[in-house]
Amino acid sequence: MKNVLLADFGGNVHVGLFGKANDEACFLGCRLPSKTYENVRRVLRVEVHRVKVCESELVGMFVAFNKNGVLLPKVCEERDVRFFKDLGFNVCVLRESRLTALGNLILCNDKGAVVSRLFTRKEVKVIEDCLDVEVVASKIAGTDVPGAVGIATNRGCLLHRDAKEEEVELVREALKVKSVDVGTVNFGSVYVGSDTIANSEGAVVGRLTTGFEMDNLVRALGLA
Repeated sequence: MKNVLLADFGGNVHVGLFGKANDEACFLGCRLPSKTYENVRRVLRVEVHRVKVCESELVGMFVAFNKNGVLLPKVCEERDVRFFKDLGFNVCVLRESRLTALGNLILCNDKGAVVSRLFTRKEVKVIEDCLDVEVVASKIAGTDVPGAVGIATNRGCLLHRDAKEEEVELVREALKVKSVDVGTVNFGSVYVGSDTIANSEGAVVGRLTTGFEMDNLVRALGLA
């Protein structure tokens, strides 16, 4: 499939931990081979920015963003804030939150967000204001990490295979997408967000992903 890239980053198939993307940009850890950035750019059809966040290559774990704003944890560096601001993003740092793995805790697109119930009301308000979307707090498949067990674009979303029907409908309404399905990637991994980087143009997914899983991912994200 031209719009899906099977990949590993330094042998690690959990590619979603290393990057996040939307329809305007992709942020990816900065120590990967040049060919990797070229391939990701080709598939997602956006500029790929090399960056470290919180002194880590795990950009996808620490960052949540959409076209309206970028959320960073309190353990970020000031240079991290400047990096995103220099690109024109509204940047919000959750300085009072004990939670740091924001990419694992927030599932969002340009139209809505589903966040972990571990966030306080005050923190949810900050998220809502930064991303400029309606925010819903919910567990997904019994977990408090919707960003790790879900991957969303402006077209669709794939969730943990055990997500309940009511959770699927909640995500569909919150993110305002037509297509939401459940499944796995990477030969049975339910952490579809940790193992995938995607936008409305394409997806980068762990190289262990089977043909069946890839077909399901493509349908769920509206890439077919």
